[in-house]
Amino acid sequence: TGGKRALWAAINPQVDPAALRRESGYLTFRFVVNCKGEAGWFVLEQAGLDYRKKVFDQQTIRHLSGIVAGLKAWRPTVFRGKPQDAYCYLTFKLKDGEIVDLLP
Repeated sequence: TGGKRALWAAINPQVDPAALRRESGYLTFRFVVNCKGEAGWFVLEQAGLDYRKKVFDQQTIRHLSGIVAGLKAWRPTVFRGKPQDAYCYLTFKLKDGEIVDLLP
């Protein structure tokens, strides 16, 4: 709820730069928001800034996955007047241990 600006506002205060370990690349969390607005079934995708597969430091992964899993203001997709389950993607673009963008 509230779009990208609300996501930044919810995520930024929780970010510990030390946990990002000077990492660079794209860390994508794919998950389902069910018809009740609850997130689950998290899948992680990792890539370098060159879009090639990469393995991030486990501390970085745990830190950001904890933040994403703790977000609660999800709104279910509504199709033909009925709430539906839907896949969501949230990608952190990191450069030298800083989150420089939140995609999409």
